[in-house]
Amino acid sequence: MRLRARFKLWLFRVRRFSSKYRQGRHTSADLSKIIITKTASGEISLGDYVICAGELYSFFNKGVISIGDCSYVGQGTRIWSLSRVDIGNRVLISHDCFICDNLTHPVDARVRHQQYMAKHGYPFPAAIELEECPITIGDDAWIAAGVTILRGVTIGQGSIIAAGSVVTKNIPAGVIAAGNPAIMVKQLETGHFGGDVVNGIA
Repeated sequence: MRLRARFKLWLFRVRRFSSKYRQGRHTSADLSKIIITKTASGEISLGDYVICAGELYSFFNKGVISIGDCSYVGQGTRIWSLSRVDIGNRVLISHDCFICDNLTHPVDARVRHQQYMAKHGYPFPAAIELEECPITIGDDAWIAAGVTILRGVTIGQGSIIAAGSVVTKNIPAGVIAAGNPAIMVKQLETGHFGGDVVNGIA
């Protein structure tokens, strides 16, 4: 990491993150898009050789986001967690994806209105239910541009989610899935997984 990048990371940790945000060696992230505070109960952690140009948001400072080694998060992608989002190693997440482990707004319209009015200085709802449920994306997965992944979903190792898909249910390992809702359209050969690749060399 260059000296300027190290200084910027140090400054953000002192002012905003403390130990609630961690990143590994040779990792680059847009720190202005990491949303978590020093007092959060959740945390955000990035492994080694990660490039993250998207937004990582610990919802209500409770969510946990973990991104494994050699993974990529593209511009315009938002990953929001109130529970937990676990992303494996060597995962490619393209541009303009939305990955969220909660509803973001309550189903009850009255509480939803209270939540909105809190943006204008009114009291925040005393109780709010967002039905959060963890998301897991396995090693070597590829999430193409414009994909939405909803709460409670697991995407298996090596699977590919086609551009523009909406993933509402679990996707098994080693498949291509597409559509809204996303379904399996093709089985991949196991040799397509990248588990034996280290630093770009097999």
